Amino acid sequence: MTIERLKSHEEYREEKFKELKVSLDSDDQEEACKTLDKIVSLDFPVRDELYLKMNFSQVEIPWSYVTPEEEMQSRLEVYNHACFGSCKSYIAKTIKKNEKLSVSQQREALQKLQSLIISGSNCESDWNSTYQNEILPDNDRIYQHTFLLDKYNGAGCVPLKTGTTNWQRSFGALRFLSDEKPTVDPEMINSEIAFKLVPRYAWKYENRVFGSPEIWERNNFPFHGIDLMKQKKSLRKIRLNDPLFQKFEEQREKSATRPTEEQKEIIDKCGEKAFQKRVEDKKYLRFINVRHPFSRLFSAWRQKFSVNFHNAQKFEPIAAIIREQQKAASGEEDIIPPGFVCSFKGFLRYVILKSKEDKETMNHHWVSYQDSCEPCFLKLNAITKQETSHQDSAYIFEKMSIRDKTYMPGMYDTHVPDATEKIFREHQVDKEIIEELYIVYYNDFILFNYTIDSFLEN
Repeated sequence: MTIERLKSHEEYREEKFKELKVSLDSDDQEEACKTLDKIVSLDFPVRDELYLKMNFSQVEIPWSYVTPEEEMQSRLEVYNHACFGSCKSYIAKTIKKNEKLSVSQQREALQKLQSLIISGSNCESDWNSTYQNEILPDNDRIYQHTFLLDKYNGAGCVPLKTGTTNWQRSFGALRFLSDEKPTVDPEMINSEIAFKLVPRYAWKYENRVFGSPEIWERNNFPFHGIDLMKQKKSLRKIRLNDPLFQKFEEQREKSATRPTEEQKEIIDKCGEKAFQKRVEDKKYLRFINVRHPFSRLFSAWRQKFSVNFHNAQKFEPIAAIIREQQKAASGEEDIIPPGFVCSFKGFLRYVILKSKEDKETMNHHWVSYQDSCEPCFLKLNAITKQETSHQDSAYIFEKMSIRDKTYMPGMYDTHVPDATEKIFREHQVDKEIIEELYIVYYNDFILFNYTIDSFLEN
């Protein structure tokens, strides 16, 4: 049964792939975009090896409180005022340092702007800022963090270190519905399988659409989706160290024929168009999941720089830079807590310096929400927060009409509001670092109504 389903799917995909090639060869961009949209919207069948790893049973969906509509609209009011109201042209994409302003003066200026946005004030009459520069969509990393669920009219941008795995587990369980009833508990889906069940848009576009060597050869049309959406050279620079990326590059170079530059451009435009179509679709629920930026930074450090992290070697070069920077800043060796390869304070200094010197290659696990998801470009109609993930996820599932089919595993409702403040004190993070981090992530603070007030008080 599974083999037949996979065969049917592969035949359909190959048929659409041939249609795509025909339309490209005839320079029919409109038809090419229609075909690509159909390919991208496919829900790829779950393969046999994943089925064998599943524990099928009757799943009881736990009851959960749902975030009130008033609360969600309150979050959206701040977001809409920041993105589309009179304040939008005053929220700079990056801060151009004014030599006359100290770090504290910059932080105070941005806090004043944030208070105006929260109160719904008219920035044009109430604000006179040195930083005037509109937020414009880069369309750079957004495809790396967004999930499309066409069947349920949903699209979610879930940046790394905001509970990404649990969102994928909850959506992954939908792949095993039987007569629209759940048969796999999200809690039983491990992270490795979850990533395969619910691919992000970029992965789906690159690896699922153009990722079959057999199709490339049969259609004489080599893989080139890695050029996704006019990716910046900086993003390609990050990926040059990725073995999978290198494999695709080698295979692409060996291909007997290559698409023309015009065909590449058409496919990239079609990929953008397919994504944009869902952003503009009023039926679509478009949400982002966030958490307090400082809490996210601590989570990233605690996992990636632990001596027990399974992929520690990947982050060791960064840890070495952090230790060096700390030594240069203090004149002494970095004081590293037991069980880690660098200090938390040193990591924060590294993030600040990286944002000034080479922000474009900031690691995905701590790059800002602004750069991960382009929130204003997405035209969000829901904002979920890890601090209230239980009720917020129930809100999303209810809006997508899947609340009786899945739930959010690994709840974060035990989150203690002042836990991160205590951590910052324990790691002796000083005021200047807190202020500089606020400047680095100020779009995230402003758009999603997070503050640093309590951190400064302590």
